[in-house]
Amino acid sequence: MTTGIAASHLDGHKHFHILPAIFDVIIRLAREYGIKGIRCTVERSVELFRLMHRNNNSVEILKQYLTGRALSVLSTGFREKLRRARLNCPTYFYGITQTGFLDAKALQKIIADLPQGASEIMCHPGYVDTQLSQTPTRLLAQREAELQALMQPEIKQLIAERGIELISYRNLAELS
Repeated sequence: MTTGIAASHLDGHKHFHILPAIFDVIIRLAREYGIKGIRCTVERSVELFRLMHRNNNSVEILKQYLTGRALSVLSTGFREKLRRARLNCPTYFYGITQTGFLDAKALQKIIADLPQGASEIMCHPGYVDTQLSQTPTRLLAQREAELQALMQPEIKQLIAERGIELISYRNLAELS
């Protein structure tokens, strides 16, 4: 807040913000600082076996899928608490299972199947610089691969064909 940047929403590294012991504090902080949105990590179902078949790291994908299911269980009652606090989150969420494996095919499948309503697709696009390359994360080369996937003309065309509007958390209140 001291940087002058107005945060659009709150979320936590590895989704720690949804832990029951922390969630009420996160809501209080969001309200205190005028932040209107909090990430809701109830992940929509994915075509798990197709994703595993296309990638050679089925163990990691399965682990992420189970993590997504556990986060969904932990998030029980999450939306109702947000509604009562007059905070927003997208109706649908994607990306936990696909973390590190979000390529153009996975992105096309998600976009093609998006239901009506606001959806968040969590991704980690970027360029790997010296500082990031020294960070202990498995998401290095994948960041540039995700960036390239997001910039594919086919993705832009699919978004246009489906009549999808790209928005930020700031726009969620307008949809309520």
